[in-house]
Amino acid sequence: QAWTGRALLPVRAAAAFVGTAALASLAVPALRAKAFVVGLPVQLAAAAMLAGALTAGRGRLARLAAFAAAAACFAMLGRGAAPLLGADPRDFAHVFELMLAKVRHLGRFPDDPSRLSFDARIMWQGPFASLPASTLLDLLGAALFAAVAGVVAAPRRAPDDHPGRPILALLLAAGIVGALAVARLQVFPALVVPVAAASFFVRLAARARRAAVVVAVLVLGLQAAAQWRFCALNDLSYWYDPGQIAEVRSALEAIRDLTPPDAAIAADPVNGGAILAHTGRRIAVQAKWETASSRAPMRALLNAFHLGTTDDVYRVVREELRCDWFLVDRRVLWGVCRQMSGIPLDQVLPRPGTAAAAFCSDDFGVLTSIPGFELVYRSPSWLQSELGPTDFVRLYRLRPK
Repeated sequence: QAWTGRALLPVRAAAAFVGTAALASLAVPALRAKAFVVGLPVQLAAAAMLAGALTAGRGRLARLAAFAAAAACFAMLGRGAAPLLGADPRDFAHVFELMLAKVRHLGRFPDDPSRLSFDARIMWQGPFASLPASTLLDLLGAALFAAVAGVVAAPRRAPDDHPGRPILALLLAAGIVGALAVARLQVFPALVVPVAAASFFVRLAARARRAAVVVAVLVLGLQAAAQWRFCALNDLSYWYDPGQIAEVRSALEAIRDLTPPDAAIAADPVNGGAILAHTGRRIAVQAKWETASSRAPMRALLNAFHLGTTDDVYRVVREELRCDWFLVDRRVLWGVCRQMSGIPLDQVLPRPGTAAAAFCSDDFGVLTSIPGFELVYRSPSWLQSELGPTDFVRLYRLRPK
């Protein structure tokens, strides 16, 4: 409404939707912990509704100014109310730091990860990595071209237009840019493209119905072929290597057999969830980083492991994480997580003298002589290397020094 002067939804319906969503967030632990009920999405929605109500019938500049002022007021109110609800002002820092880093580096992960903050490093991977333009084109298919034609060819003003049509081009552009920046956001252009493409076909049919049908069938056929190609070539078997799965299963069984039921285990964020789910043992690090307090343990453990000494790891595991057990999965703690500590992926081996060098060693003498750590389990040696068969997973019990 601030842009077009017409509301997409009646004011009461919009208020009811936003209010219901905000209150429903109290039932979701992660959203409740971050005080989503007064968070940024709710602030923006409330600001838009208030600005629209106060500036009905006025020009676009007045509507946008009112929206900016209302958003600033709600942002200050939300920042003051969040701590009262138990939220930490830094809870959303990882999101803002990731997007700022994407802008600074034009969507390309730097060769030196230490140029990024810790929060940006842990987020810039997997579904939050940048999406190549060719991949996005494969995902959206030929319908993207019809969608672009639909928003480009749409008249600027039409009395019978839906109030959402003028911002369709903005939504499409924002969705594409967002998806290129963060792969998980590909869902947004995927929602807008069918609407924009349908707009193109409707306008084409008004002028040449037969041509519209032919083009629509052609686009649908190309879409079906693209989806078939995606499903046929998207091989995820590397996630389920039989040797790797057997190794993880063996490690989980060892944890159940060797640790007491009330044990607290420090491990990487990937294996932490599996330990909790399959053994019931308590964990100190997990892979959901919605709050600042959930990111702090991982930062402490990874920095000590990759950049510190074994004494640093001992102190973090025992004093900060309050654990008496430490699981080392070299494939994850070094192979995947070293980039989170600012170490480039092309650094294949840990730096000598670091905790990573000791815990990732293949020398049994080194593994059994780490001060304060008793090696109680090594996974079956199934990985072939130049030095012979080796393993990935080791379980340590912390002992008094």
